[in-house]
Amino acid sequence: MQRVRRGGGEAHGANRRVSYKRQKVMAALEKRGYVVIREGSQHTIVGRQTGRREPVPRHREINRLTMRRIARNLEIPWKEFESEIQ
Repeated sequence: MQRVRRGGGEAHGANRRVSYKRQKVMAALEKRGYVVIREGSQHTIVGRQTGRREPVPRHREINRLTMRRIARNLEIPWKEFESEIQ
């Protein structure tokens, strides 16, 4: 019996790892009015004075799923934000 492969594979981007440079992410957030609240050893907390705060990992590159979560939690439209950080 032959095994049936399911899923997208590389042609559909399933194995593609996408990440974004932290410097570009921080610059895009600052451009949108977010400021650094505090620096931790592993995360930078960003936010607005009267708004939601969100941790941003202190890695050179931040994975796509993490970036989508950050954008969603800060109520930033993903398509616009993604175009700014690429």
